[in-house]
Amino acid sequence: AIMLATFSPYTHMGIVKIINEKAYIVEAVGPVTQTPLSDWIERGNMSRIAIMRHKKLTAEKANTILGNAETYYGRGYDIFFLDDNEEIYCSELVYLTFGNADLWLGKKERVGDLFISNPLSKKLIDKRLRKHPHCTAEMSIDNCWSNLMEQELITPSSIANDENLNLIYSNYIPFY
Repeated sequence: AIMLATFSPYTHMGIVKIINEKAYIVEAVGPVTQTPLSDWIERGNMSRIAIMRHKKLTAEKANTILGNAETYYGRGYDIFFLDDNEEIYCSELVYLTFGNADLWLGKKERVGDLFISNPLSKKLIDKRLRKHPHCTAEMSIDNCWSNLMEQELITPSSIANDENLNLIYSNYIPFY
């Protein structure tokens, strides 16, 4: 659904963390946690990954980012993509932790500006819409839908396409 809504192969992301020369990914996937890189890759679609690095990343900034990320450990996954930060979704984790280190990435987008009319995205939204915190029981489905279209979120593709990132490695096959 995310791939289709954003016209991007990027649907999940995290932050690389090295502990005793072993790589982990700090990610929001249930609770925010760190996952061994090998497990993270194996869980992905066809084991595809892209590794990117902020052009202005320093060791000091990296430590700040990882420290920022630790403050979110244990928080649940935000299926509604809200900006209250009580629960966190993957690209929000990257956006907030880098941003709090003054290395902002990506641009927030309105849900209504994404291609959500595709069948997979629409099905997912329809399944969750009545439970969305911005939809009250008294609201019509049209009003709930309108509220959702105005909601802003940060997508993996928005971050991945940020000009401040350098691609270090990718095993994705380009779309033509």
